[in-house]
Amino acid sequence: RVIDVHRQCVVKAPKSCRYIALSYLWGGASVFKAFRQNFPQLQVENSLSFECESLPRIIKDAMYLVAAIGERYVWIDSICIIQDDDEDKALQISAMGGIYSSALLTVVAGAGSDANAGLLGVHSLKRKQFQHIEIVQGMELVNRMPDLWKSMDDCPWASRGWTYQERKLSRRLLVFTENQAYFNCEHATYREDQHLEAEELQPDLLRWHQAERDHRLLFVKKSNFEVYAREVKQYTSRLISYDSDALNAFAGISQLLQTSFRGSLIFGIPDTAFDAGLLWYPRGRLTRRRDPENGSPIFPSWSWAGWAGPVTYDD
Repeated sequence: RVIDVHRQCVVKAPKSCRYIALSYLWGGASVFKAFRQNFPQLQVENSLSFECESLPRIIKDAMYLVAAIGERYVWIDSICIIQDDDEDKALQISAMGGIYSSALLTVVAGAGSDANAGLLGVHSLKRKQFQHIEIVQGMELVNRMPDLWKSMDDCPWASRGWTYQERKLSRRLLVFTENQAYFNCEHATYREDQHLEAEELQPDLLRWHQAERDHRLLFVKKSNFEVYAREVKQYTSRLISYDSDALNAFAGISQLLQTSFRGSLIFGIPDTAFDAGLLWYPRGRLTRRRDPENGSPIFPSWSWAGWAGPVTYDD
């Protein structure tokens, strides 16, 4: 399912659908959601126009942006997944890897801590930081603003578990931070504060746009287990609101790892390298993941998924 921004409703994705995905934080905001009761209405043309007052700013900004750049479809989790249908949620979560990796690009709300923060620079939302400009002996000088991932280091989006796989699996990212927008793909990063584009490819200019590749799920010059160990280390340093989501928020990455390992993951550990997979150890304080209703452990103690906190593997 995707949202058709022309018809302002939820539709079944057309064959070979070209769509944009949204990566954002729900946070403490009241997020408009699809439920079994209201879902038939959300499929009626202009239904989202009628719900405009109920939609958080991030969803309104994303729909506006998609239309403004000439696209028609956008995938947004709170509306494209029926939130009170366990079967539908399980199906969609299992497809999360394909949803983000198949999107034309993923729009990232890199500023703010909830769904009402919106996309800074889109619509009427003004940015919080600007380039500093000084005139020295008649020459106008401006400072170079932070690199993409440097500017994202301290933002809440970069600390949450669900956004980890959204970042790792997306082919292209259009990131809205407090100071500017960045476009990032496997080959390059472009930014608003630098005008170094050319009509023809120029290697001398391209080196200024070299992309940081660590945020991609790459198997280049690394064994399958090295890649797996890196992903687990980075993922477990992030926060998850509900302990039961520890494996769900890693599901998209698990799908790709299963293909490489030619086996399944048992509570997050590859069965074809199960002995090595058990050899994780803490990098900090760990607490047991438990069912909030009865206090019983959710996952086995021998799996890193059974514990909240950062873990690692020896090189």
